[in-house]
Amino acid sequence: MKIMNFKCIMIIFIILCLFSEIKKVGAEENIKHIIKLGYKILETSSIDENVNILAKLKVKNTSSKPIHGVKAIVLSTNNITIDINEIYLGNINPKETKESTETFNLSFKRSASQDSPQREIVWQIKYSDANGNLFVEEVILR
Repeated sequence: MKIMNFKCIMIIFIILCLFSEIKKVGAEENIKHIIKLGYKILETSSIDENVNILAKLKVKNTSSKPIHGVKAIVLSTNNITIDINEIYLGNINPKETKESTETFNLSFKRSASQDSPQREIVWQIKYSDANGNLFVEEVILR
């Protein structure tokens, strides 16, 4: 019985060590690859309080290493509509900013009050490094 308890304790200890190591590695690796997002506005129009924007997504690799297979996925929106769910950007070299080839439409209602609702899109950016390690970052654009 004591041997069984000892084995259980050791297994739990090893699992906890693995989880803490995964968190540590993930945190360190996310510091190496920081993604900056933005929009390139191509066209705007408005009818009454409805605003429509034709845009492209801009992604900057701020790290010193290339990133591969960059994909941007819309996770959620708040008080704004976007007509695309996923944008593939491919490989991005260090310090390079890349624009999507696809365009998309953003639309929202303009508010006359000073307390206008917050408009935002939460993007999930997935990419890998030269070793094939997958990274996922969430970026909020307002």
